[in-house]
Amino acid sequence: MVTNLGESFEAFLNTLEIPIFVVDQNVCVLGANSQGMKFISKDKKDIQNNLAGKAFQCKYSNYPGGCGQTIHCKSCTIRKAVTKTYQSGQPQINMPAYMDLGDILNHTTIRFLISTYKKEKVVLLRIEAVEHTDSEE
Repeated sequence: MVTNLGESFEAFLNTLEIPIFVVDQNVCVLGANSQGMKFISKDKKDIQNNLAGKAFQCKYSNYPGGCGQTIHCKSCTIRKAVTKTYQSGQPQINMPAYMDLGDILNHTTIRFLISTYKKEKVVLLRIEAVEHTDSEE
């Protein structure tokens, strides 16, 4: 239970007006609120137990090794913020982040701010201030 009103954790998250993802120490998505599902335009069953890069369709998650294992992943703000929060318990607030979506012919870069908060053995990943940039390579 999250509140004194007896609401479940998922019901509480669904009351929030911004995208929230629940991830584990490996940045594997365990769940999301309804705004999070709208943000990535997927059903919960399509993201659960997938690494965040795969769930969010980061183009580097399709490279050999997958999400978390490419050279690009070393600078991933989402991965670094979740790991730091999970290990230290300290939230990371309004961190500028971006994600490249697409393939070799075209891509979209999404820029946003993220915040992370530890709740027991999971990290809440909050996404806000989203900006899309389309371009051709």
